[in-house]
Amino acid sequence: MPWNLDYDDDSCALKRVFGEEGQQAYFELRQYDPHGDPQVIVGSADFEARSPSLAVGWLPGRSLPTLHVRSFELSGDGGYHGRLVSMPINVGFSEERARDIAVASPLVTDEAISLLDRFNNLDPGSRDAQHLAEDNDFILALRASRDALHSSPEYIAERNVAEGEITGFFVGEAFSENLILETGEMNMPMEAMRNCLDELVSHWGVDVEAHRNLSQRVRPADYARIVRSLRRAYPNRMQVQRQPGYIRARLDISPTGEPTGCHIQAPISQPDFEREACEQLVDEGEFYPALDEYGNPIASYYTVAIVYLPN
Repeated sequence: MPWNLDYDDDSCALKRVFGEEGQQAYFELRQYDPHGDPQVIVGSADFEARSPSLAVGWLPGRSLPTLHVRSFELSGDGGYHGRLVSMPINVGFSEERARDIAVASPLVTDEAISLLDRFNNLDPGSRDAQHLAEDNDFILALRASRDALHSSPEYIAERNVAEGEITGFFVGEAFSENLILETGEMNMPMEAMRNCLDELVSHWGVDVEAHRNLSQRVRPADYARIVRSLRRAYPNRMQVQRQPGYIRARLDISPTGEPTGCHIQAPISQPDFEREACEQLVDEGEFYPALDEYGNPIASYYTVAIVYLPN
């Protein structure tokens, strides 16, 4: 079937069904803000579920399909079952090129560069690396460097080439058969997605033009506190029954950095669970506001996603 572009209130999605009747698979690529990674859902009522593992990758691919042991499992009417996972299109920028862009960007401070360099010089499995990975300043530095990279002309040109090279999407492990979904090139569909996302933000009560040239996006004052708050929102009964949970929310952030509203962007889990998580975010979230290109605080938004999986 052809691509269908879905304009939702809080997201944009490319949807498509592959295969003949009796051997069909549903594919969805959804984004919740212009800066986030795409969320992929692959599902089917025709192919039996095989294992909790999932191997996915864009073809022909600049990297091998990635094995996701902990994808989020979905189920629906008529024997439908599927998987949800974050799956960006790999552009393949080297660490050296990404660092050069971060150093030259006004979005990334010298202190942020120092933290990133420090992390890159540590053994990834060491305790020091684990502690630094949970540090709020490091998390903010990582996000700022990523924003700088993704907004650079060099990255955008390389991204368009990578999207144009795609021929399909590989799905392994999850179903009774491995699947190759023949998507064709993805640059035109992704351009349509990006246009949808630009229009989406305009409905959120923010200054869209000012957001094109922010000197700083909304930043959490204490990222670890947000994580702890969301952990407390996980209902005891869901823990006892070992039920997974999925929360994706958007917060309205005032020019003073206060959360003024919370919107569930993907109503997948139980409504009371989602409501509790939103209340926790509004009550306990502390943020540095977005700054326009002149350094003035403006109203903006912050998105957060968390998957709850039983150990």
